[in-house]
Amino acid sequence: MISTILFWTIIIISSIFTMFWILVYLIYYKEEKDKNKIAKGSPSVTIAIPCYNEEKNIEKTLNSLKKMNYPKDKLQIIIIDDGSEDNTYNKIKDYIGKNKELKITVIRNKKNLGKGKSLNKALKKAKGEYFIVLDADTEINKNALKSMISKIDNKKTGAVISHIKVKKSKNMIEKFQRFEYIYTQFMRNLMSRIDVLYITPGAFSIYKTDILKRIGGFDENTLTEDFEIALRIKYNDYIVVFDRNAITYTSIPQNIKSYIKQRLRWNIGFIENTKKYFWKFVKRKDFSLFGHIIYPITLLSLIILILYTMKNIYDFIDYLFFKIKSWIYTDKIYLWEYNSLREFLLSLDYKIIIPFIFVIISGIIIYALAFKHSKEKIEYLSEFVLFFLIYSLLTIIIWIFSLLYYYIKYKKSHKREWFR
Repeated sequence: MISTILFWTIIIISSIFTMFWILVYLIYYKEEKDKNKIAKGSPSVTIAIPCYNEEKNIEKTLNSLKKMNYPKDKLQIIIIDDGSEDNTYNKIKDYIGKNKELKITVIRNKKNLGKGKSLNKALKKAKGEYFIVLDADTEINKNALKSMISKIDNKKTGAVISHIKVKKSKNMIEKFQRFEYIYTQFMRNLMSRIDVLYITPGAFSIYKTDILKRIGGFDENTLTEDFEIALRIKYNDYIVVFDRNAITYTSIPQNIKSYIKQRLRWNIGFIENTKKYFWKFVKRKDFSLFGHIIYPITLLSLIILILYTMKNIYDFIDYLFFKIKSWIYTDKIYLWEYNSLREFLLSLDYKIIIPFIFVIISGIIIYALAFKHSKEKIEYLSEFVLFFLIYSLLTIIIWIFSLLYYYIKYKKSHKREWFR
């Protein structure tokens, strides 16, 4: 009974939201064809690059800034070496010595203080009209900044985020992440169209410096300062805009261990900041599509998916124990209960199968639109099929682990060393 209720709730919410986002896409399809707008002026900007053990990437990141189509005298670059234990600091100093045309300041933390504290150090020294956060493993397109400047020139806009693509994807976990990034960027574009975007990724995002300072800078006590600052920007009645044409290329976890550590950090950061902001948005008297519809349903959907997955894991384990007992007592084990495939197909409840297939097809349509949006292609269909079948389950399982880790260990100790 519980599984049935959860299943139908997932089907109904998934169907409504999938059709809703497809409708948003169709409404704004004409705008999707707009040519890239480049800002005419070149206001001063401060680019903050926090880094921890980035000796392999920092030079490539700085070279992308050097090649950027923007007046170098308008750039203030602040690199925060957050207690790196490798050769990052020396790499930075060598680069500064060889590239005098870039105005680069280095802040060196003796120990790892975290990204929030590092960014606030840079914010105090910021002289630019706009403040940019750039990850040390990210390379930007030469026209990305010009494009983003043109979209932040609005009183309501507090931040603009870039279109993030994966640098390279060789093994399966990297390819799965590439598919995920393509989907995520498409959804961020749609959310931006109706002013419900609520994330400013550290890869490459631009803020109005005066707004950042007015609302108190970055949170120094969260694992995901990019999520927290975006929620605070929205709570202060500013919007976050997605720029499809501002392309950035980021590095991603290359193995399952680093991937799980990254997602655990993201998930715990989501829990922390949802506890902090969720009821603030819901209790506001002035209605907002984000605070009263999108955010609550996103959270509800996540909770239901977690409960449904946990219930199915429990049922599967219970089924296995039953089979083991049967094997012990009868010396026989039957993994397949049906005499033929025809018998199995006839036993299916098509009242459940048909809506489930509808959700799958709708999801495939969304992904097709996402690939079109990113102007990317699927190299091997088999890889995408595996992603479609496996990745969502993997994501939910990591979410279950994140919740257990948060409430059993992290909430009590609040230690963050494991997430480095």
